[in-house]
Amino acid sequence: MPTTILGIVGSPRKNSNTEILVKEALVGARNIPGVSVDTKLLLLRKKNIQLCKGCNDICYFGDKPCPIKDDMGKILDELLRVDGYILGTPTYFGGMSGLMRAFMDRTVSIFGKLKYKVAGIISVGGGEFDGQELAAQSIRVFCLNHSMIQNCWHVSATAAKPGEVIRQAAKLAEARKLGQNIVRLVEKIKK
Repeated sequence: MPTTILGIVGSPRKNSNTEILVKEALVGARNIPGVSVDTKLLLLRKKNIQLCKGCNDICYFGDKPCPIKDDMGKILDELLRVDGYILGTPTYFGGMSGLMRAFMDRTVSIFGKLKYKVAGIISVGGGEFDGQELAAQSIRVFCLNHSMIQNCWHVSATAAKPGEVIRQAAKLAEARKLGQNIVRLVEKIKK
């Protein structure tokens, strides 16, 4: 059975720098000799994801599905099916995008069910100190709360203009390496 990796893009922009790097990570994931890998791409901007309403006695303590009727039900099912994730976000005011935050908050209804899933992180800011590390740290905390396994490093890029990262060969290579590392971790866990 092939390893399945889901790339999750938290940018509202089409063909954003974040999207480019997540796609590149998925290319890396698919290019490990002798390993069968399926990859999927989830563009949060194309999904209807409402904000969490904090009804913890239903989702978190009640172990019932989230009552909000939007695209998250299908997304949550997908999260449970795959082996690993590449989570990518641009930075806004030193943190992750609102899309990524809304997505992460809504996973409360599957709390405890992502244990030992493997995650890699990509963050992109317009300047060198635009919060890439803080955004990545917030995603790390999300992963820790879900008892997920994280790759020990993340891809942090600086790219202010749309598509600018495509000219950063070193960052593209880092993203491919991240994708490969995620698959290798998944493969070790499966054994």
